[in-house]
Order: sequence, then structure tokens, then C-alpha cells
Amino acid sequence: MGTLFQDVRYGFRMLRKNPGFALVAVLTLALGIGANSAIVTIVNAELLQPLPYPEPDRLVYLNEGNALSSIGYPNYVDWAAQNHAFENIGSTTKGASFVLTGHGDATLVPGTYIANGFLPALGVKPQMGRGILPSDDKPGATPVALISYKFWQQQLGGDANVLNSNLQLDDHNYAVVGVMPADFKFLFDQQPEVFVPIGLTANSIENQDRAKHNGVYAIARLKPGITMQQAQSDMDLISARLAKAYPNIDYEKQATVHSLYEVTVGGMRSWLMLLLAAVGLVLLIACANVANLVLVRVEGRRQELAIRSALGARWSRIASELLVESLVLGLLGSLIGLGLAYGGLRILLSAAPKGLPRLNEIGIDGSV
Repeated sequence: MGTLFQDVRYGFRMLRKNPGFALVAVLTLALGIGANSAIVTIVNAELLQPLPYPEPDRLVYLNEGNALSSIGYPNYVDWAAQNHAFENIGSTTKGASFVLTGHGDATLVPGTYIANGFLPALGVKPQMGRGILPSDDKPGATPVALISYKFWQQQLGGDANVLNSNLQLDDHNYAVVGVMPADFKFLFDQQPEVFVPIGLTANSIENQDRAKHNGVYAIARLKPGITMQQAQSDMDLISARLAKAYPNIDYEKQATVHSLYEVTVGGMRSWLMLLLAAVGLVLLIACANVANLVLVRVEGRRQELAIRSALGARWSRIASELLVESLVLGLLGSLIGLGLAYGGLRILLSAAPKGLPRLNEIGIDGSV
């Protein structure tokens, strides 16, 4: 260990004697490592990490036809009532918002509508209180709401008596029945702060239209041992029954079952892998350039190394010192590269196309 520390000190001294070489080599490595770390961070979050829910391989996305579009709410109700393949099935909406009053100035709060089976399908439970019950999720029920941990802390000051307190949303009073976990990640890369039962709006004109795709999205959790093919067969039977029950509605596009993971990230895989290959090539070029610089530098030290050998230094000892010098270059390049990666990642995320999935899960961690 003492020899290693001695070699490290010697390596730093040699780099200080050649600041131009050290600067070029370290910056070259830092650029390659920084670019790779930033892209690998995105690929890791988007493609390599499972969805942040228990047993994510059992989660599926349901829609009508092959297009990953929304569904008619009445169709979801029938799917929930008639299926035999799902342990839980739920629905939600995108892009809802509510005007919050009664807590200072009126504030527009991002929110969403969810069915009572939505959180059980994801395998998520509130951190405090309870979820939405079937009795909450129907027209005429007493309005209730779940709130995010962030909303609880920032808007309500972390009030310990928050449960069953009232929120005034869009001039309607909602009883707070639960607080979501702090690390809960919603679908579609949204950050809703208020969750309201979708069944409260079941009698609206939009939600009564069976043929209309009105922004309702369905997910489900497969029963243990049920495959996606079996679930698809089950949904085919339900679609056939609905086609007979409602002959005036176009049911040529039957209900389809997709992996929720594939729906979430499948469209991004090709270009992310292409981008990863591109920055990998950049890193290889950077390493090759630094290797050439090191070889040229060693060639310039040929006389020094020959004298040391003549004085009795073993070639294994000399090789060890040269290796440690290279490791010092690599360490410095890695540290600066990680700093560049943090900055570059922020730039990439700010310029990311709208709708890029799992943005809130992207971050440099130990595995990266």
C-alpha cells in the first residue's frame, strides 16, 4: 500500500512537470466521459430501470385499437366489470388542473382524475390515510381527494391533521382522505398534486359518450400466472359482447393489451441506443487520442527510463509507475467528466422533447 501511495505521488509530480500534456489528456478524457455519463444516465432511467412499481412486469396498458390513444369511459367501466384476467384495473386522465381557493390567493393546481382501482393496479398505497374506495368513485358520492406529499408540505404546511380537512377545488369542497408517498411517480411524466375520483364525472356528456376518446387512459395488473396473450383473449370476448350490445358504435377496433413498460419507453429505444452508440464512439476516440499522447510522452522519456533500468530499477517497477500515472489521468478525467455530465444532463433535459417519458426518474447515481 505504501508503494502505491508513493507511485500516486510520483504520478502527480510528473503531471505537474508537464502541465500542457496533463491538461490536454484530462480534458480529452473528461469530454468523452462526461458525454457518456450524461447519455448513459438517460438510457439507464429510460430503458434499463424497471417501472417504479411493485412487480412491474404484470402491469399492462389497455386501449382501443393499436394506436396508444385514450378510451371511452363507459368502455372502461365495462372492462372493469367483465374481465377475468386482471387483479386490479384502473383509469386516469392527463393534464387536469383545479383552481384551489381558501388557502391564500387562488392557485391553479395540477391534478388528475383516477378510478378506485388505479392505485391498487400500480401497487401503491397512500403514505397517510386511505385511497379512493368504490363508494367514492361514482356520481353523487361525497367528494374526496388524495394529495401529493409535496402539496401537503408546501400548500398545507405539513399539517398533521390534514386527513378529513377540506379543500376547495373549482368551487367544490373535497375531503382529504390520503397523502401520497413522497417518492410516488405518476404515469405519463406528470406531477399531479391532487387526485380526484373519476367516477364523480361519470354523468358528464364527455364521459357518457362510449365512442369518444375523451382523455381517459386505462392500466391493469395481471393476475398471477395470467399472460398478456390470455388477457388479450379475455378482452377480445368483452369487445365482442360490447359490439353486440351497442351495434350503432364502431367496434372494429377492439380492446388491446400492451406492456406498460413498452408503452412508456418503447418508442424511445431506437434513438436512445443510437445516441448511446454515438457517444460510445466519442469515448473510444478520446481514449485512443490519450493513448497516443501517453505513448509519445513515454517515447520522450526513453533515456530517463533506460538510465533508471541501468541503475537497477526493475521493468515491472517502472511499468507499475507508468500504469499509476495513467490511472491518475483517468481519475482526474472521470471527476471532471462527472461534473460535465451533471451540467450537460441539465441542458439535455431542458431541451428534451415534450412527452419524453420518465423524465422525473433521470439522475446520475452509483450505477451510472
